[in-house]
Amino acid sequence: MSEDTRALAEAEGLRERLRQLEDTQRATLNILEDFDEEKAKLRLLQQALMNLLEDFDGERRASQMVQRATLNLLEDMNQERGRLDDAQRAIMNMLEDVEVKRAKSERARELLETANKALRERSEQLRALASELTLAEQRERQRLARILHDGLQQTLVAARFRLRVLEQAGDQAVRKEAEQVGELIAESLGASRALTAELSPPILYTRGLVAALQWLARWMYERQGLTVGLEAVGEVDPLAEDVTVLLFQATRELLFNIVKHAGVKAAHVQVAQLDGWVRITVEDYGGGFDPSHLRVEGGSSGGFGLFSIRERLDLLGGKLEMQSAPGRGSRFTLVAPLLPRPGKAEAAAQP
Repeated sequence: MSEDTRALAEAEGLRERLRQLEDTQRATLNILEDFDEEKAKLRLLQQALMNLLEDFDGERRASQMVQRATLNLLEDMNQERGRLDDAQRAIMNMLEDVEVKRAKSERARELLETANKALRERSEQLRALASELTLAEQRERQRLARILHDGLQQTLVAARFRLRVLEQAGDQAVRKEAEQVGELIAESLGASRALTAELSPPILYTRGLVAALQWLARWMYERQGLTVGLEAVGEVDPLAEDVTVLLFQATRELLFNIVKHAGVKAAHVQVAQLDGWVRITVEDYGGGFDPSHLRVEGGSSGGFGLFSIRERLDLLGGKLEMQSAPGRGSRFTLVAPLLPRPGKAEAAAQP
């Protein structure tokens, strides 16, 4: 082989090796580039791992915080359960107390109902007793009036007839004495008849309350010199006998008080009926008085009469109203039901 051929072969071999070196260099560069990329990926992975570790530490700390919070919550729940147990025991005690109090309240209610029933029965008995007392007094007045009329008055009339025989005697002295005795008998007979009418005026039973008050007004003027102006507002229905008698007697008592204490010669009486009630107002313009000075159970200024009137009206379901002041006259109002009703004691006992 010639030298040129060997030179060419060596040159070709050199070029081949050069190409291989270049390929190797390029491969090495590619490997280096790939290595750099992998290194970068490793750095990213390392950073991700670091972040993950940091997140894990955060999660661990958060988990520890949650655990501590859970433990605190469990402690709070235990404490709250203890408080709930205490509250439950307190509620049970309260329920027991309420049950005891309910039983006591039920017992008290039963006792109250029993007491109210007894009070109502007692009040009704008192009302009936007051009514019977009023009627008994009036019956006694009627009995005395009959005794006066059938006994004393008849005797006086008979004595006057017998006395007329003596008045015709011839002896002047006997006739004079007979005339004087006759005058005394006439006065006694007049007084007896007046007392009979005062004790039990027949008009009270034959014509009712208003007519009886009209008679009373005339009688007060004739016997006591008191002018009584009577005003009847509308019609007044017939009343129960005990109510009629009590209202008549109470009005007479009030008029007598005016004569004795008011220092006047006139009075005004008004009778009216409203919504099932009868109202009688007795009024004067005299000296008046302080109602607080009247004792509860009577006083020197007609207090006992007023007390009696008030109590009897109260038991019949009515009332007595007083309005007076020194120097300003007095006004008394009698209020009574058309029919007997329970008194205040019974009304207060109603449940």
